[in-house]
Amino acid sequence: MKVCIVSDSHDHRPLLLAAVSAARDEGAEAVFHCGDIVAPSTLGVLKSLGLPVHAIQGNNAGDLFAMAQIASKPANRITFYGQDAAIELAGQ
Repeated sequence: MKVCIVSDSHDHRPLLLAAVSAARDEGAEAVFHCGDIVAPSTLGVLKSLGLPVHAIQGNNAGDLFAMAQIASKPANRITFYGQDAAIELAGQ
């Protein structure tokens, strides 16, 4: 399984969208965002790509409550873990 690993996007939405889109085009089946999303609205960029997203907050977190709310919406493919996570995909 191919995954896209990004971090420290700091709300640079066009760059994040370009990076994850390119990874998806190359066969990535999931996204790991390893912190520093900052604004909850940045999750919307990732949501629009249709891949499962696993995100942690990092050390530059914005509104953690809003990020958790976005991630908890029904049929959402975003999982927001908070400070850290242990993730298993495809048995790995």
